[in-house]
Amino acid sequence: MTSFFSNAQLDARYPFFSDSLDDYYYLNYGVSLCNPKDGNYEDALKFLQDVNLKKNSKNVIYLEYLISFQTEGRLTTFEKINNSQLNEKDKDFLKLWLFAVTHNDNDFTEELNKNQKKYYNDLEIKKIDIRKKLQDRHDLIYTNFDIKSICNDIDQVIANQKLSKDDELFFSALKLDFEYYLSADSKTVKTERDRILKEYSMIWKLNKSYFKDNYTKLNFKLKSNNRTHYFDLTNEDEPDNGILEDYLFIMYGNPIQDIAGSDNKKYIDFINTNPFYYGKDEGGFNLSEGKSNVSPKKIKSKESFVFFLNEIENIINRFPGAVGPKYTYIDALIVNKEYVYSKDIEIYQTKFLKRIIDIFILNPRADFDNHFDYFRDFLKEDITDTNSSDYYKLIFKQVKLNNEKEINNYIRDLEKKNSNNVNLKNIANEFHNL
Repeated sequence: MTSFFSNAQLDARYPFFSDSLDDYYYLNYGVSLCNPKDGNYEDALKFLQDVNLKKNSKNVIYLEYLISFQTEGRLTTFEKINNSQLNEKDKDFLKLWLFAVTHNDNDFTEELNKNQKKYYNDLEIKKIDIRKKLQDRHDLIYTNFDIKSICNDIDQVIANQKLSKDDELFFSALKLDFEYYLSADSKTVKTERDRILKEYSMIWKLNKSYFKDNYTKLNFKLKSNNRTHYFDLTNEDEPDNGILEDYLFIMYGNPIQDIAGSDNKKYIDFINTNPFYYGKDEGGFNLSEGKSNVSPKKIKSKESFVFFLNEIENIINRFPGAVGPKYTYIDALIVNKEYVYSKDIEIYQTKFLKRIIDIFILNPRADFDNHFDYFRDFLKEDITDTNSSDYYKLIFKQVKLNNEKEINNYIRDLEKKNSNNVNLKNIANEFHNL
């Protein structure tokens, strides 16, 4: 089954210049810890006490509410925000930022339009909006962006706003990030990128106290041409690959096979403390046999299977905003199909569809039409005469035949809470029109 969810902000393989500034580095490091696919809930909570993060109280507040958003869910989080001591403007900007970093694009656009009218030409809105555009350019590589226009917007911000030193450096570095992408389409890409790096170097040398040292050096290391070029830019020797050690978790996630192996109970214990996780082949790889070890989701008896699903449901109820346990539930159904199709088929098909709906709601950026493998893998056997794009219809029809009222009620309740969710609208239409 394909997983498609990620909202890590820091990328140690393709670092942004603007993220090397202290303030933005620590906030976006925290955002990466909250990545709903392979983040770390306990580390995210601990990071709230990081002395560098706490230098900016706003960053602590933002990260606290992001953790809530990714575990307790959107409605509970927004209730907390509405009942907080924040002023109205701060509440509006916090919600806008949450929609930005969780990829709720439709909600973000709606809130952005409201905020732009309400707080015309506000600098904070521009920060959130332009930083989101940069992240989208990184994540959605086939989406067209008018980067020249964005760079012009940044120039206007720098020229027309009375900026603090922090903001001036942020927008200057942000423009270089966009120019770096723009240079890929240039016939003189090397010359242009050398210019960008030289400009970044000059900004850094004059303002080192504002920068996160390791992440700045990582930018130089990964973007310079060679060791000589690195030295020319920094007046320092290029660091070895050990500089990446601070970012291995962000790059590769949790080494779950070392924690749980093929043990069902250890796996449940792990996701009970870390709902920011979903993975495949967690049992690790057996070199002697040349294949993956047994998944910790593979269950040896029907009784243990029922217990395992109940444990996952308890975690889902505890963390309704977390997508990881919902993935785990679906995967447990798929890898234990012998129990699903031996008895109570209608019940398990309905549970499967509910969890599918939950996942697509939590990731509105996912394209429902292009993720047929969820439904293919859940089918009892391959249906060779069925188009891959129609696999979901087989499950929809079976559930509709046996539990139409239950799913209709489930969708209706979710629509009240997720009025802008495109995937939910698509799923509802498909289910109702079959």
